[in-house]
Amino acid sequence: MTAKSSKKSYGGVADVILPVAKASPLNGGYWFQLHNESDVQSREVQIPRNTYKAVLEICVSFHCSDEFWYTNPPNEFLEANNVSDRVAGNGTFREVLVSVDGLLAGAVYPFPVFYTGGADYYFWRPISGIGSFVLPSYDVDITPFLGKLVDGLNHTFSATVTNALPFWLINANLHLWVNPSLHVTKGELVEHSTVASQSHTKSRFLGLDGTFLTDASRVLSYQGYLESSFGNLTTSAFYSSRFSNKLVYTEGARASAVHQDSKTEAKMVVKSDKKDLVYDRRATSFPLKFFYRETQHENGTVFVKVDVNRSWDQEQQMQSTIGEGGGSIVAASYFVTIVVFFTKSEERSVS
Repeated sequence: MTAKSSKKSYGGVADVILPVAKASPLNGGYWFQLHNESDVQSREVQIPRNTYKAVLEICVSFHCSDEFWYTNPPNEFLEANNVSDRVAGNGTFREVLVSVDGLLAGAVYPFPVFYTGGADYYFWRPISGIGSFVLPSYDVDITPFLGKLVDGLNHTFSATVTNALPFWLINANLHLWVNPSLHVTKGELVEHSTVASQSHTKSRFLGLDGTFLTDASRVLSYQGYLESSFGNLTTSAFYSSRFSNKLVYTEGARASAVHQDSKTEAKMVVKSDKKDLVYDRRATSFPLKFFYRETQHENGTVFVKVDVNRSWDQEQQMQSTIGEGGGSIVAASYFVTIVVFFTKSEERSVS
């Protein structure tokens, strides 16, 4: 399969976008539906043979038992209190993993989205929360894998979620840039290194009150080269992620507090035989503070208090030289900081 490009420079907007997930029988679209961490959904995709750059866009949506995964206690707490049939468990850590032909290509620590019914139905009026209608997506540069993928054959893309409970929806779109003057590119995945996810939870509880501390980390890197009309390009990608969550139950679990943060640093470097072409570094952080309390009075009135404080913080540094092969060069660099802050408090009575 070949594709044509209207551009004469490295980068810009993708020429081809391919859905990676399966066609969904529910309301159209392309989604993988996952019910537990053993559930691995896959699809075979054929990539244009003249592709020189590939970015995997990952979208996630969590529901039912995992709608509030960041508030789920560990299973040992549920078993000790005999509430496994009433309270969702598996702890507070979730990680979305995407693989290409069995090799880990991307690991996403998801943003803690609150839907419009989340925490309290009256919480999202008149202003809704971040991502409650338009969920964020996560980009993973898989250009180093192209040496394995531009052979004209089908290749398997797979998705799974660590510690998942029913159910998660995963959508993935493959953004591809194709060579303007070659029918075929060729190359090789030179290096692929991944350190198994390190996740630890410390629990201390008495009855329904307790404190649960969870930490996790992941390091992933790979490198590949590709022969294209832009020269012999070597692309290196590095991803480092850290996660922490402190969950506290008090007042017989009628009050719960979450203090969570997940941070990811991504670096991508593209080099030709003679010079560096692209340097892209992105640092992302998802801090969350969440508090929920129900107070029941003797007259049957229940007071509910909820606080949410969260943000999507992102810093990006990028420097690139973009031109027609060895022709003229245009240099650009910029530094961007995106900070989204959201906090709300609701207290109401329920008769």
